[in-house]
Amino acid sequence: MRNPLRYALVFLGLVALLYFLMTLDWPTLRGSIKQVNIFFLLGAVLASLLNIVTKAVRWQRLIRSATSVRISFMLSVGSIYAGVASSSLVPGKAIDVAKPLILKRFHRIPLTPSTTAMLVERALDMLSVAIIFLLALVHLPPVGSAMHVLAAAAVVLLVLLAAGITFPQTFLRGIGWAVAVLPWPERFKRRIDGIVAGSGRSLLTWRRHEHFWPLLVLSLVSLAAEVVRFYCVFRSMGLIVVPWGLTIGYMASILVAVISFIPGGLGVTESFQAAFLRLFVIGEATPGVERGAVLLDRALSYYLVVLIGAIFLLWYQHGGQRRGPSSVGSDEGR
Repeated sequence: MRNPLRYALVFLGLVALLYFLMTLDWPTLRGSIKQVNIFFLLGAVLASLLNIVTKAVRWQRLIRSATSVRISFMLSVGSIYAGVASSSLVPGKAIDVAKPLILKRFHRIPLTPSTTAMLVERALDMLSVAIIFLLALVHLPPVGSAMHVLAAAAVVLLVLLAAGITFPQTFLRGIGWAVAVLPWPERFKRRIDGIVAGSGRSLLTWRRHEHFWPLLVLSLVSLAAEVVRFYCVFRSMGLIVVPWGLTIGYMASILVAVISFIPGGLGVTESFQAAFLRLFVIGEATPGVERGAVLLDRALSYYLVVLIGAIFLLWYQHGGQRRGPSSVGSDEGR
């Protein structure tokens, strides 16, 4: 069987998710949903849309700075949804193959600059997670040894990414090492190796101040919108939570999902959030309601996004037509 480790990780994630669903207090959850606060639920939906819009604008800027090609906003939005769907099958959601392929088809942009843009996008996401996690941690007293481990991981991540921005060739060698170690298909590894080999110039372009700081601000705004959505979901279920504690819990769940290498963080994200976030609920709360809030947030922020992304990928594969003659260089990723 090809990629047995990847299939094993997916299986473990599905088992963890199934266990999470089986241990839910469904009667309590149904009662809470009937009394959901529509105002906060609408706020969660708007925050989720803001997250997608901000990421779409960032993707437009990334591609324009690398190729001088202006991609449409709607194509960028569709690419974000499709990217979530495609990266859900990859350990740690490290690689998104959909967005570069979509740009290759619609604008004939070579795979090297668009894949490098995707890698920079991932680095900006993780840099934002580390920054917000550490900022939130400053506002709360220590909550246990496990949090010290995650804080150390965030510091290491922040240092590594800052070093990668300062020394892009070192960053590329790190990507090459990850490609060699992670359980991806050999043909995919060869393609990424070739793309990484030609990405040095693109990374030097993105580390310029006029590119890097706007991209980092967009990344931080996007992640902040996720935290707002998470907070609004909990409030919609009648739960009052400590905002900074909720922020730490959400950032920590991202780090745990990445470290676990389980595709999409299936089961791991839900279980960690349900266990950790009850520490920051103010007043009396039913565990079934807390776990229901976690499930509602995952349905809104991940499962629904994956569904929309899968629909867009089907359209892209079977119904999408190439949009115009935009082209950049030769297709070295062919």
